[in-house]
Parts: sequence; C-alpha cells; structure tokens
Amino acid sequence: MDRLPTAKQLGLSASKRVHFVKTSKELNTLISQLTQNAKYIGKRYNTMKIKKTQKIEQVEVDLYMLDDGTQINIRFNSQTGGKSIDIDRKYKTIHNLETLRK
Repeated sequence: MDRLPTAKQLGLSASKRVHFVKTSKELNTLISQLTQNAKYIGKRYNTMKIKKTQKIEQVEVDLYMLDDGTQINIRFNSQTGGKSIDIDRKYKTIHNLETLRK
C-alpha cells in the first residue's frame, strides 16, 4: 500500500494516510487480496452528509478481521466518491481515482 500514491502526492489534500488506486478493477483486486484470509464480521450501515452537495447518503460497510487483529472495512460509498478501503478504522484509507466526486 505504501507504493500507492497519497492524496498529498497527487495534490488532492495534505493527507499522507489516504492512498489512491487508478481504477475500479485495481481497487477490487486489492480488496480481494486484503480479505482473502480475513474473517467476515458482518455488515454495517452508516449515514454521511456529502460535503460538496449537502446531501445525506447511506453507506454500506462490510467488516473483516485479519488473524493479527487488523480490521478491514470496505465502504461502498465515500466522501471522495465510490468504494473505499479503510484499514484499522482510518489508519490507512484507499480510494479510487476513477470514481472521484466532481
């Protein structure tokens, strides 16, 4: 994951903990790799207010746990746009450049 460009490197924000992949296919491959040996914990639903539009949206989140206790959350919607991966809550977040909100 450290090979993935950060939001700071891409000039999108000052964050060094937010990383980006280029395509949905790349994000889905990474999700498969990260959750391959993980235990599925369940599904959760959150609501979020989109900063750009002020619209309220519901977010579906799949929760996984690795053997070492690392938590992997797959959000099916995000402030940035599209699906994203959160590792250990918000220690690292991975978004998709292809689905950025305009």
